[in-house]
Amino acid sequence: MSDPAKPDRPWQLDPAMRMPFDVQVLSSAQLRVTVRPEALADSALIGKESYEWAAGYPGEVLLDLSQLKVMNSPTCSWIMNLARTLPAMRVTVVGANQRVRGILETLRLDALVNIAQT
Repeated sequence: MSDPAKPDRPWQLDPAMRMPFDVQVLSSAQLRVTVRPEALADSALIGKESYEWAAGYPGEVLLDLSQLKVMNSPTCSWIMNLARTLPAMRVTVVGANQRVRGILETLRLDALVNIAQT
C-alpha cells in the first residue's frame, strides 16, 4: 500500500507543497508547469524542493511562462536548477513574451532549455 503523504511517482509535486506554479500531467511523456505571476516575489523558488520534485521524470517538461510579463534573478535561477535536474534539453519554454524571451536569451538560458517560438 502506498503512503498517502508521498506522491505515486517521485517526479510529481507533493500537493502539500505551496509553490507559485502548477503542474499538469499531459501524458506519460509530458508535463506542463505553469508559472504564476507571484513567482517573481515568492521565496519558495529558492529551495531545492521547488525543482528536485522533477528529478527522474522521463519525458519533456513544458514550462509555461505566459503569465509572466518580466523575469527576475530568482526565477531565472529556478529555471536553471529545474533544467539541471532533468536530462539535457528536456525543458521547453512556451508562451514567453518577447521581453521574457529576450531575458532568457541574454542570459544564455537557451543553452539549457528549448525556447518555443510564439
